[in-house]
Amino acid sequence: MHIRRFPENPIIRPHMDDRMGDNINGPSLIRVPDWVEQPLGRYYLYFAHHDGRYLRLAYSDALQGPWTTHRDGVLPLREARFAGHVASPDVHVDHAQRQLRLYYHGSDTPSGGGGEQSTRVALSADGLHWTACPELLGRPYFRVFHWQGHHYALAMPDVFSRSRDGGRSWSAPGTVARVPTQAFIPGVAVARGGVVGVSWDDFTGDVPGDDKLTTRVWFAHSHNRGRTWDRRPLGGAFDMLSTSATSSTGVAGRFVGDYQGLAASGRGFVALFGQGKAIGRREPGARPVIGPSDIFFAAINPRRKKRR
Repeated sequence: MHIRRFPENPIIRPHMDDRMGDNINGPSLIRVPDWVEQPLGRYYLYFAHHDGRYLRLAYSDALQGPWTTHRDGVLPLREARFAGHVASPDVHVDHAQRQLRLYYHGSDTPSGGGGEQSTRVALSADGLHWTACPELLGRPYFRVFHWQGHHYALAMPDVFSRSRDGGRSWSAPGTVARVPTQAFIPGVAVARGGVVGVSWDDFTGDVPGDDKLTTRVWFAHSHNRGRTWDRRPLGGAFDMLSTSATSSTGVAGRFVGDYQGLAASGRGFVALFGQGKAIGRREPGARPVIGPSDIFFAAINPRRKKRR
């Protein structure tokens, strides 16, 4: 695997037009299919504001840019069937049906207002004009993948659902890990042999009132289609309060990344994740965090535990 950072980064910046603002969340990139007539560009990059009233869209003929925002965006609240906010697009291309499918979440209250958040799907023939379906599909932050004839979705907080009808309806969610606190920024991948891997952050071990927000990054894997899971930490505990403040800190907390990277590599996995300043002694061989937060890499060999 070879990773090269574009010198043109960042490709999306705050205030690229007079509507989008400076809060950028949840990018989802597609190459525009050939059957879309008169596209704005070769690539469409959908993203959001944490408390957005519409979904943002940028387009370009090259991945490195330059990128231009489509000022009108897509799927405003009145069309998204939510009243409070809309965020976290996850866009998929269905070549057989010549259709684009956009999973997104929203609520009838602003972010941080305590209202329940849910996921819907919208359909489009061109990526600009979308029709939202009325059904609520499940929990927020859907991330969908296709495997062995079915669609699967990982949602917050670390729950799995399966669709047998192409993503129109979904099973009741199954839990990857039961944690006594909030779990967030999940990632999912499937390795060779059908091993399913999931990563996430949570506040396990946090002590209220100690002026820290103890946070850990976890990895779980299943060798039997999600019936049972084994989990392990990917790093030591860190203090989320040591990370940088953002423009949405007052709404939804501090951030080490809205989404973290998990990918299959042969029969194992590789993970990219953010961490703040370590709490206590660092893990053996772990490097210290240089800035308010840094990005770390882990290669994972998911060995199956013997069960009695």
